[in-house]
Amino acid sequence: MLIFVFFCVIFAGSFIIFAFYKAGRGLASPSTICPACGRSIKVYGNSTVCYKCKSKLFKHADGTYMVRR
Repeated sequence: MLIFVFFCVIFAGSFIIFAFYKAGRGLASPSTICPACGRSIKVYGNSTVCYKCKSKLFKHADGTYMVRR
């Protein structure tokens, strides 16, 4: 029984750490304007998908985001 409680505590702790990681990543990520529809979206990494128009955006070498065709 003690081992089961130990594993439950470890699982819950890792879930809480992961949730804080994802929340921090979302707050710290820059936002940009989608070139296709004009919505403000959050960008994770070098590429992302617009949640409104579903266009795929990727980062150019100069730092701007363009629509991938």
